[in-house]
Formats: sequence, C-alpha cells, structure tokens
Amino acid sequence: RGSAEAEAEAEGTAAEGGAAVEVPTVVTANLTVDYRSPLPAGTDAVLRVYHDGTEGRKVYMSARLESRDGGTLYSEATSLFIVLNKE
Repeated sequence: RGSAEAEAEAEGTAAEGGAAVEVPTVVTANLTVDYRSPLPAGTDAVLRVYHDGTEGRKVYMSARLESRDGGTLYSEATSLFIVLNKE
C-alpha cells in the first residue's frame, strides 16, 4: 500500500481514483465465519468482499476466501457493521 493510501486511511478518508473520499467510522456488531476447506500454508488465495446492502446505519457485508481459480472455497463470512454517529 502506498504512503498516500496509508495516510488517508489514518485520517478517515480513502483514495478513490485519485480523489479523497470520507470513510465513516463503524463498529462490528456481528461477524460469522464458516470454514469450508483447509488452507495449506503458502497457498495463494483470493479474498472477495461484497457490500450486500445498507439500511440506515446498518451496513451488511459478506466475503469469500477461495483459490485463485475459484475451484476451492476455503471460508465464507457474513457481517453487520454499525456506522457511528459523528460527534
């Protein structure tokens, strides 16, 4: 990660196409991980993260950890994050 991205993240912003975008502060309300297959040490894998929806301050996400070719699912997760009110 570049130093500009790390600096932006530390300040609560993210670089998107060269422009700074404010990132809200969230807390994890729920995180469920289902382990599907062993992941041997040294294995290349792909983590795919999905925004499943937002309802008010609730942000629903899911993720899959799989082999590069998509043939093996190592784990999958669902989560609920709550956006904190600005003070």
